[in-house]
Amino acid sequence: MLWCEQGFGDTLLFIRFAIELKKRGAAQVLLLCQRELADLLKLTPEIDQILIEGDELPDFDYQCALLSVPLYLKTSLETIPVEIPFLVPGSDRQQYWSDVLAKQEGKKVGFNWNGNIKFSRDHFRSVPLESFLPLGEVKGVQLVSLQQVNGLEQIEPLKTLWDLFEPGAEYEAETGSFMEAAALIQNMDLVITSDTATAHLAGSLGVPVWILVSQMPEWRWMLERTDSPWYPTARLFRQETLGDWKPVIEEVKSELEQLFQ
Repeated sequence: MLWCEQGFGDTLLFIRFAIELKKRGAAQVLLLCQRELADLLKLTPEIDQILIEGDELPDFDYQCALLSVPLYLKTSLETIPVEIPFLVPGSDRQQYWSDVLAKQEGKKVGFNWNGNIKFSRDHFRSVPLESFLPLGEVKGVQLVSLQQVNGLEQIEPLKTLWDLFEPGAEYEAETGSFMEAAALIQNMDLVITSDTATAHLAGSLGVPVWILVSQMPEWRWMLERTDSPWYPTARLFRQETLGDWKPVIEEVKSELEQLFQ
């Protein structure tokens, strides 16, 4: 029995260790996770049973916090499980968003700018939506909003300034759905995001993801590296001055132009 005691991003980052336990011969792997992630994680074949708060717990022989599993597996930077994708959304939802996006021209670049505002350090990692406006100048690119729940109020004041595609009501942007987010991300040519659960979701799906990292980074991104031992498809763009995202966005724009020119 593994239980998730941290945020959404932490669960997505460490779910690979539940899979690793199964691969190492554990008879059954049970996971007590956040309700918001349950539908998506139920599609992971290596996890035998998903439970959420309020469910009656079955019998189990051992228990561990999900984020503590690497300790007992003696995991090092060199042995982090990185076989991707290790998350796969429902095929019907993937196809739905594929059909929707087929009507849009250009390379599909999804981006996410706001994290969970309840996180005490969110103001260090979230990027104001208006900071991304220069990306709208890149030719041959269709920007797609991946944002859910927090930060949606920033869209309306900027609508006339660029061509930003907003998914319809099926995306459940107001309430949030990791299943819908995963299915939409699966259809992206690239994801650009601040250090939020979206970064982990894209990385877990094996989608190319550029992560904007604060000058005060979370431990998982370490220091100075522009790659990540956690996600082979990730590239890190680091902030040099705390609170100043302008140079980061300029670098992202330049790289985006070169990638899709």
